Amino acid sequence: MESDFDLLTTMKHTVKFDFKTLQNQVEEVIRTSQHFHNLDMNIDELMNDWLRAKYRFIEKLNGNLIYEVEEPVTFHLNDESKTQRLHEFADYVYIHYNNQFLSAFLYDLNVEDFYNNKTSKDYQFPYSRVPKNTKVIKAFKYFIRDEELLNKIQYQASQIIQENCIHGKLCLSVHPLDFLSASENTHNWRSCHALDGEYRSGNLNYLMDSATVICYLKSAEPAHLPHFPQDLLWNSKKWRVWLYFSNDDNMLFFGRQYPFSSEVGLKYVLEEVLPKINLGKWDSLYESKVNFLKETRTGETFYFRNFVPVGNTLKPLNELVVNGKHTFHYNDVLNSSCYNALYTYRNRYDYLFDNKTRETNSLTVFVLGRKCRCPLCGKEYIDRANIMACDDCIYTYGLDCDDDEYEHCDICGMEITDDEVHYTDLTGAPLCTSCAESSTVECCQCGIIDFPEEMKFNGEDQKFYCPHCYNELHKDDD
Repeated sequence: MESDFDLLTTMKHTVKFDFKTLQNQVEEVIRTSQHFHNLDMNIDELMNDWLRAKYRFIEKLNGNLIYEVEEPVTFHLNDESKTQRLHEFADYVYIHYNNQFLSAFLYDLNVEDFYNNKTSKDYQFPYSRVPKNTKVIKAFKYFIRDEELLNKIQYQASQIIQENCIHGKLCLSVHPLDFLSASENTHNWRSCHALDGEYRSGNLNYLMDSATVICYLKSAEPAHLPHFPQDLLWNSKKWRVWLYFSNDDNMLFFGRQYPFSSEVGLKYVLEEVLPKINLGKWDSLYESKVNFLKETRTGETFYFRNFVPVGNTLKPLNELVVNGKHTFHYNDVLNSSCYNALYTYRNRYDYLFDNKTRETNSLTVFVLGRKCRCPLCGKEYIDRANIMACDDCIYTYGLDCDDDEYEHCDICGMEITDDEVHYTDLTGAPLCTSCAESSTVECCQCGIIDFPEEMKFNGEDQKFYCPHCYNELHKDDD
């Protein structure tokens, strides 16, 4: 019987990448992103655990870690995401710029008109009229007189319109750098799995399991990602989603998509990508969960937790999908309040697998995440969601005190160093550069910068003032 050492050696000899080079890259990313600069690291067993867990996918990829579709693909937002994004922008205009008429116009606007950037009818408001066939973004001038403010809001709207059509190379990956950079990108979005996020250790937990693959749409050229070493360029993700395969490979769940949802994208992955790399043929996407039962005779309704059809029975979602022990990832399938998890079944005509199992197996389960060894000592397991280290190393090196050297952006949560932080003048809130530029306004008189809700908007000249300058401006009004 072949030993585990022999199996591991065989695995390393059959893969089409240099294991040692990859290990050095992973170590440098963890060292840089977690500020382990002067500490000894030991990720030998961490990398071995990863190879054992993902080897079944690496075999499907012919010894590679990433499958890249040859031709670029284009994804579109689904209707629900389009509407949600437009209404979020309308709320943003009202809250941050106190422009109720432009906000009302955006809410009243046909969603397709917005994304086509052309009105399909006349829009009448108390102080303005937007004629049919007007460019939507140009129509903002009917609601905003200040040219600088107009240009800023028009730019923000154009960015949203461009999100409707994302173009790039589609990749399916079990590469450690893709798991580490799951929420690191140059496209202005992040999640709690960023390398300075609340669930950063979860990236390593997903890396260690035998269920999770990452799928993403990347930019044409590698980029320098936040929290990566300066000399290591990597794939910047315009869109990404976790794929979770069940223990028997007969079911598939999708995690929440970032930064937007595209059913077109998921269908493309199911219909074009997975069959091509021998990861199965799949049914259509489903999202329904059984959570109530109406008794026919009495009409009484019974409510209970979510159940999902599995074979010829119903299985509670929280028993079908479980987290591995001692893990710290954020499980969107179980925990998200804004995402109704999508799932699918292996096609009954996919003869690569036993179809009888599909009909009768009540043992189907998704075990998401697996405990991960501490990258410092290499022996104990990571103990916290926001520190990639075990408690022994945390106490030994004082890692739980490192946060004193950094601030966290009040808006996006990003970790920022002292020389990068921007403080608002009135509230003293720490902000990263991006949020400081997009979420604050400047007093046109004295130059004080803060959140729009802390400032005063003057309707006559449509400019922001700090409270002191606003009172000075209107001191003779009484």
